[in-house]
Amino acid sequence: MKRIFVVRHAKSSWETGKSDFERPLNPRGLRDAPRMAEYLKLKGAKPDLLITSAAVRARMTAAYFAEALEIPEELQWETKDLYHAAMLEILDLVCSVPDEYDTIMLFGHNPGFTYFVNEFWGKNWIDNLPTCGVVEIEGDVKSWTMFTGETAKVVGHYFPKLLPPAIPPNH
Repeated sequence: MKRIFVVRHAKSSWETGKSDFERPLNPRGLRDAPRMAEYLKLKGAKPDLLITSAAVRARMTAAYFAEALEIPEELQWETKDLYHAAMLEILDLVCSVPDEYDTIMLFGHNPGFTYFVNEFWGKNWIDNLPTCGVVEIEGDVKSWTMFTGETAKVVGHYFPKLLPPAIPPNH
């Protein structure tokens, strides 16, 4: 069994004068990222590996999840390949993950992440994966190279606006 948690970065700031790649999280992103991380912890999420886009907003989001889910630093990978990656590029990255890891968590960007999760959603696809939204996809396969829209499906989705108000940030 292989599982992916696809996490779009939390809300970022446009008012920094920085390049798109260097944009940090804004106040809403700084609120949502720790809340979503804590929510997944409460749900029992246990990723073996975290892979994040190298963009600042994705790395900042991933850091909250890594801390809440107690993911060791050596199991936190960073790649420019997820920065505005297209759906097939994301799938190629997933297929390259060593099979010793059964559960991975990806952090990146739209529109690629929305297109990627919709490959696994079936008839109930979404128009937009919201900022800090998480989609959980599961496939009954032994190798990541077999993880496709035909062998895996969405088993859960968790969006900041859908969280119960009682989930406090851990920070």
